[in-house]
Amino acid sequence: MGELLEKEAALKALAAAGILVSPAVAAAATPGQLAQLLRSRAAGPSKGLRLVVTELPEPPASALEQPQPAAEAARGPRAPMDRADAAQRSEETGEEQGLAAAPLVLAIEPAPPPLGQLSVADVAAAYQRKFERLRDLLLRRVNSEPPAGGSAGAVSIRTALAAGGEGWCIGMVRSRTADGFVLEDPTGAVEIVSGPSEPPEPDDVVAVQGSVRDQRLVATEVLHPDLPLPKAVPALAGTLQLGAGTGALLLQQNPLHALVGSDPGQLRIAAWHPPAPLDQRAAIALLQKRWLPLPPRPGPVEPALLDPAPDILWLAQATAWAAAYKAVTIVAAERARVDLETREVAFQ
Repeated sequence: MGELLEKEAALKALAAAGILVSPAVAAAATPGQLAQLLRSRAAGPSKGLRLVVTELPEPPASALEQPQPAAEAARGPRAPMDRADAAQRSEETGEEQGLAAAPLVLAIEPAPPPLGQLSVADVAAAYQRKFERLRDLLLRRVNSEPPAGGSAGAVSIRTALAAGGEGWCIGMVRSRTADGFVLEDPTGAVEIVSGPSEPPEPDDVVAVQGSVRDQRLVATEVLHPDLPLPKAVPALAGTLQLGAGTGALLLQQNPLHALVGSDPGQLRIAAWHPPAPLDQRAAIALLQKRWLPLPPRPGPVEPALLDPAPDILWLAQATAWAAAYKAVTIVAAERARVDLETREVAFQ
């Protein structure tokens, strides 16, 4: 009875701290393990995130395989205890099992406000936010800081047309033309001549390098925000269930952005249920654009933005496949299991 009261008090304290515990973990965890979860909150993700503890790690080797006293050594080797035996011994002796590592924790970012009825001003503000967020990503690619009225790395369309010569412009694609597309920013619009290459789609935000000729910009390079080159692929011990299974990550909101693990070994998950199944090329295009094709929403939370870049992109769809793009693992399936250390994907 005393342990049940301790566990109930620990679960209430976790809930008050913004940490939700799955029923499976609540049943299996000891009061000491729950207390350690509460202590780990200070080193966990930022405030404002809901933490969902879905799995406890295996007990440490010392708890599974105890050294034999000299008196027992004469009786021969003893088989290692399994997890259940270790838990029973801990219960019988009153010894506390330590946690071998940080538990698997899902930190789910707050849901954006519902769509509701948007005014013309709301839609305009949403497009302005999209332009500004993706412009800042593109400025990193062209080695420039966000401009205050223009910069050496990228200039406004108005400045580019007035100055002539060569340079970078960043804008949103208004429409396609016979030999390119029309690019616009808050200062104006310009026709881009991009030649035989496939032009970006309307509403894409791109950076264009080229030279001004007859008030048109002849492009030599067109860049999407894209993903940075990976320095290292983060790895985390354990597996992640997607869509079904004990402790699975479910698509509680669409899209969903979450963190898996505790600092410093966290992985970022972006999950989305597309209106129609996507193939690998379309999924990679999403990562290159760093934006999910969602209807405009009121700000300031922007669920379409893929920044920071995810480590795992889960597309909850019936057509199943897996791929990798740079350091991102793409999982397309309604249900799957991901090995967080090797990034191997098993469909279920």
